Amino acid sequence: MINKLLLQEGQKQVLYAAIFTIVTFLFICNFLGWIALFVTIALAYIYRNKNKPSVIVSDVVSPCSGKVTAIDITNDKKIIYIDVSLCDMHILRAPISASFKISENRKGLNLDSDSFRATKLNQRVTLDFDNIEISLLSGRCNLKTSILEEQELLKGDKLGVFTAGKIKVTLDKNNVIKVKIGQKIQAGVTPLA
Repeated sequence: MINKLLLQEGQKQVLYAAIFTIVTFLFICNFLGWIALFVTIALAYIYRNKNKPSVIVSDVVSPCSGKVTAIDITNDKKIIYIDVSLCDMHILRAPISASFKISENRKGLNLDSDSFRATKLNQRVTLDFDNIEISLLSGRCNLKTSILEEQELLKGDKLGVFTAGKIKVTLDKNNVIKVKIGQKIQAGVTPLA
């Protein structure tokens, strides 16, 4: 039952917050209890679970929910930058049906993902699919980044959890980009290319 409401990766945090809320209301102070209740509700919202979306027939779908902040086109690559906030859905989905490997998993800080220092010091995870590279750069409020073990996934399958930061999707130059800057996208549903 609880797995239908909350992501498994966030159940422990929500449980601890709920226990702290009850203890605070019973033994400490009602004011702090209300603050703890707000934090518990916020954590439950952040780690809410949404059923697997229906996948559109497309080459590449969005790996996460968020807002497209930039699109770069170079000689041999097309890069889409997606900003993931705490209000977005945090489930990472496979953009194509393929196996993936984790090419980089660097632990780090949680500085503001828009700063230059963040690119050097923040946590970074890079996933390689057949012809797609997804780079996750943690943000200031990134609670947890968890990625499944390397395996074969179908398009739209759950890949992991990423709560806040920037995602860089690197595509081949042959792909036609179907999103625009400022567009809100949904994980596993919105076609990127």
